[in-house]
Amino acid sequence: MEKPSQLLKSTRICLHLATERVLPYSSKSSKHIFTQPQLITLYCLKLKLRATYRELIDWLAEMPRIQEALGLKRLPHFTTVQKAFQRLSTSIWGSCRG
Repeated sequence: MEKPSQLLKSTRICLHLATERVLPYSSKSSKHIFTQPQLITLYCLKLKLRATYRELIDWLAEMPRIQEALGLKRLPHFTTVQKAFQRLSTSIWGSCRG
């Protein structure tokens, strides 16, 4: 088994922290396709990679280990991550930096 990359380690840490701090879904009526921790972690990856939202999703398509670590069954549209960032409290995003 390959040694995990720094990006994979960062992804796992961010997902763990986000899972501890926020509920899986913003409301009972959400579509339940992507969890809030997954979306937070995707935003953290965006920051770490210094990518646009479109680049993030494009690059993620080539990162099966990251997809697996996030438990993604499919990739979100780039606007899903963008809208999640706009919706969630900025206090959550402080935990992404590092």
